[in-house]
Parts: sequence; structure tokens; C-alpha cells
Amino acid sequence: MSKVIVVGGGTGIGLLVVRKALLDSADEVIVFDRNLGMALAEMKNSYPSRLTAIEVQINKAVDWGLFFSDIDEVTSIVYVLPACKSRDLSANDLGYTPQFSENISSVNLSLLELVATVKQKLIDPSSIVLVSSVLATRVAVQDASLDYHVSKAVLDSIMRYLAVKLAPRCTVNCVAPGLIARDESSALLREEITSNRVRKSVPLGRPSSQEEVAKLIWILCKGELSYVTGQIIIMDGGSSVLEAYSVGSA
Repeated sequence: MSKVIVVGGGTGIGLLVVRKALLDSADEVIVFDRNLGMALAEMKNSYPSRLTAIEVQINKAVDWGLFFSDIDEVTSIVYVLPACKSRDLSANDLGYTPQFSENISSVNLSLLELVATVKQKLIDPSSIVLVSSVLATRVAVQDASLDYHVSKAVLDSIMRYLAVKLAPRCTVNCVAPGLIARDESSALLREEITSNRVRKSVPLGRPSSQEEVAKLIWILCKGELSYVTGQIIIMDGGSSVLEAYSVGSA
């Protein structure tokens, strides 16, 4: 039995992971999100017996035990939620918001509560994949939000801890994307100034797609990289290995 939990699976990367799980014959996929969306509803119509969608605001107040009393085993967990808003208009000139502590703790604490609730249900082998960001170790000069950067850095630390605590039966890893073009209308592809900047700063010359990120997540979920755990897998097209001076002089 393959039972997959996707937190943040209503849209974007999470929704693509849900689709991959269903197409790859997962026995049951349970999706949690605050906004389930039309695309997920259509998917539910196609897979009524294998897809469960639960609308809930994901924060530290969620009582995960309410949702898992009838579930005997879990094969993988995907946690896709953003730690907080990446561009928060309430941030001050140092980049943090009045809700800094809540932004840092709420979603990450919810993750820990989820794992505590289902850890005895994780089969051997199982997997947990968290979506982090390259911004956990970098600074975005424009539209920077310290809340977002720090909360993702905390997520990375939680991942390492869980990788040790849940070994050997469960692998735990982070996927850390860089620039992502959500669709063909993205400014990263469409606007000349922005796309030129991307070509100079990313060795592969383009942003990633959501599909590419979802594909890596699902590979980890399926256990195809069964000896990889406790790792932050960076998907930034090589920009992290590019010497900073060469970007400015390109």
C-alpha cells in the first residue's frame, strides 16, 4: 500500500506532485491546503477513491490527530508550504515583519506536530521531502523578507534533525529551488531585462519549471534515492557555483 501525504498540494508544485503520485499508482493521496482549488477538484473527480482533499489552515494550531486516526500506515510525506510570505509589505527597512516570531515558528511547528502524529505509522522504508529554498543561505537584495529566509533556514535544520531521529526506516531531505518560472507568462521568461539577468546569473541560462521541481520531489518520495538522507538538494541551475564578480561583468 502506498499512502502519500501532501501538505500544500492544492496548487503549484504540490499539485504537480499529487498528479505524479496518482499517475504512478499511489494507492491513496491525502492533500491538505488552505485553498484546494478547481484543478484539485477536477483531479478528485478522476480519482474519487484514491484522492482525499482536506481544506485546513496550516499552522501550529492544527490538530493532525483528527485526520489520521483511521490511517494505519504512511509511505511518504511532502511538505510544500511556503514558510511565510516572501514579499511582505508590512516588513520594515530591515526586512522583518511585526509577526516575525509567528512567521518563523507557525508552519515549522506544524510540520513537527505532523511528524509526531504519524511517525509510528511510517513504514520501512518511507520518505519525507520538504521544500526549502536557496534563500535559506542567501539574501535577495530586492523584495527581501527576513521572515522568509530565516524560516527556511529553520526548516533546513529541522530536516537534518528528523533525518537522524527517523533513521533508518525513513529518509528525510529538502529540495531547495532557486528561480522558478510558474508558467510561460512568468516575468523571468517574458520580460527582456529580467530574462537577460537570469541568463547571466544562471549557468543553465533559464529558471526551473515547477514540473522539474515536482519531478525531483517524487523521485525522492518513491525511494529511488534510498541512500540519500539529511541533504539539501539545490535546484538553482548552477547559480550557487558561479563566482559573483563574473555575474556583474558578464
